[in-house]
Amino acid sequence: MTTFDNTTKIYLCGCYKEGLVIEKDQDFEEVYFSIFDRGLYSNNKLNWRQKLRYCWHIITIGEPYLDEIILNKETAEHLAKDILEMLKEK
Repeated sequence: MTTFDNTTKIYLCGCYKEGLVIEKDQDFEEVYFSIFDRGLYSNNKLNWRQKLRYCWHIITIGEPYLDEIILNKETAEHLAKDILEMLKEK
């Protein structure tokens, strides 16, 4: 996990090809979950074609994320509770 500030955390996939960015919006008390594709935070070197493709994706789409979901405070708390419960189960 990488932390940029107290509102943004990054979790890398075990394969290092994707990752999960979690951001908190202080104004609306919402939590943003964004899945990003290889390239932005990857430890692997990209060849020039991959870099060009990645840049073109950002230019045309506007962001490097594959998908994003926004949860309000109540739903985010339920998600956290459910994850903790799943980890406790045998």
